[in-house]
Amino acid sequence: MHNRPNGRVVQAILGLISVLLLGSVPASADQMQTRYGHTTTLLADGNILILGGVTADGVFVGAGVSAQLSLENRGEVAAGDMFAPLTNMPESRSSHTATLLLTGEVLVAGGVGGAGPRNDLRIFNPVNNCWRPLVAGGELMANDRANHTATLLKDGRVLVCGGERAAAVANVSCDVYTITTPAPDVNCAADGIASRATVNMQAPRSHHSATLLS
Repeated sequence: MHNRPNGRVVQAILGLISVLLLGSVPASADQMQTRYGHTTTLLADGNILILGGVTADGVFVGAGVSAQLSLENRGEVAAGDMFAPLTNMPESRSSHTATLLLTGEVLVAGGVGGAGPRNDLRIFNPVNNCWRPLVAGGELMANDRANHTATLLKDGRVLVCGGERAAAVANVSCDVYTITTPAPDVNCAADGIASRATVNMQAPRSHHSATLLS
């Protein structure tokens, strides 16, 4: 005998289909903003973090408005709600990456902002709902990057490759980040710390894919 799914599960599945397959989040009474060019990251608690993007009119979503898609009601949102607001990203962006780290935090890299491609790194702590910058030896990424890839390696390092530093100008470089910072306090007051190594691919590329092999 199969249990009949409740409305909350069905609603979550339909929302996921739109987010993951259609590339946009549907506007609804319990959702914050239709968007594309955003990221969706599965968190350790089973919720999905939705960050950034632009509206159908090509306008950046608020001030980098964030929303969390709740797959389980843990008292974070009212019964029947599907999305809950989070602390905004410090800067608006789209075409960025958002990578879940082994610590449970999320590394946001690059993307496109109001002035074009970005080269900054931010860490979001979903437990404390706060942001802090990631500093790699006092520097940012080696290049501005948008439409790049960021891959979590088995040892916890993050490989960030390619992307565009200007319109139709792709990067040949990859940054490998070793994040050594301890867990943040409740206000994310301390900057994240990482070391960075830079290597080059055989050719420049953007809008590509990167898959971790076993």
